[in-house]
Amino acid sequence: MTLRRARLLAILVAVLLVASCTVTTRPTLEITPGGRELAEGEALQLLASRRYAGGNAENVTALLDWSSTDPATVRVSNKPGTKGLVEAVGSVGRVFVRARDTLGGVEETLLFTVRPASIKTLRVLPSPAVVVGRGDTTQLQAMATLSNRTEADVTSRVSWSSSSYAVATVNDTGAGKGAVTGVSPGTANVTATDAETGVQSSTVVFVPGLRDLRALTITPNPHRIAVTGRAQFVVTAIFSDGSTANFTPLVSWRSSDPTVASIDGTGTASGLKKGDAAITAETTTNARATALLTVE
Repeated sequence: MTLRRARLLAILVAVLLVASCTVTTRPTLEITPGGRELAEGEALQLLASRRYAGGNAENVTALLDWSSTDPATVRVSNKPGTKGLVEAVGSVGRVFVRARDTLGGVEETLLFTVRPASIKTLRVLPSPAVVVGRGDTTQLQAMATLSNRTEADVTSRVSWSSSSYAVATVNDTGAGKGAVTGVSPGTANVTATDAETGVQSSTVVFVPGLRDLRALTITPNPHRIAVTGRAQFVVTAIFSDGSTANFTPLVSWRSSDPTVASIDGTGTASGLKKGDAAITAETTTNARATALLTVE
C-alpha cells in the first residue's frame, strides 16, 4: 500500500468514527400505570419516564404534551401542576391518551375503557318495611350512591330476591324489576344486590292474613314535649278478629308542621319550637291514624 493510500484510508476511518460518535439514539418512553378500565368519575395520575440507552430513567411527566382522542369521555390534563392526570368524565367509551416527548422525538399511547360509575351504597324504598296485600303488587325502588358521588335510581341495574317466595315474590327481569307481589300471609325480606360490588340493601314485606285491618292507633296521644325534646310514637294495627300487631316500622310518618316538630322513619319526633303538630302514620293501603303533639 502506498503512503498516499494509507493516508486516505486513515482519513476515511477518522471521518467514520466522528460520524458514529455524532449519531443520536432515541430514548424510550414509559407511562405508568398503563391503560386500564376506569369507572365514570374515577381519576388516575399517570407518570412518564424517559430513558436513553445506558442511562438512568428521568421523570418527564411535566415536560410532555398530553392529549385525549375524546375529551368528553376521558380527559387528560396538559396544564402545569396537573399534567398527566386522567379523569373519566363520560359514562361509557374507549379512548386513547397520548403522551408526546418533543425533545426525545417519541410518544406513547394508552387505551382507557370507561364503564358506568360503581355502586357504593344502596337503599331500597319503601324502607324499613312495606305492607303488600295478597295478590297486590307494589313497585320497590333501589337508590344508590355512586363512585362519582352522585345518587341514581338503579332499580333496573340491581338484582332482586325474596327470602320467602311463598310469602312475597319479586320480579327480577324486564321493565318490572323490583315489583313485589303478596302471595300468602307472613313476612319476607326483599333484597337488592349489585352483582359488581356485592353491595346489598333490604326491606321487609308484610303480607296480611285473612283477617282484615280495621283500624290503626297511635300512642301516646295526645302528647307533650319540650323544645329539643323527643318522643317515640307506636302504631298498633287492630284486625277484624280482634288481634293486634305492631305496625310502627310498616308505616310512613309525617308532621303537619315540620317547623314545630319533625318525625323520622322510626316514629321518633323531635320538638323544634313551641306549638302544635299533628303526627300522622299511614300504611301503603292508605290506612292512617293521627296523634296530637304539643311542644312547650
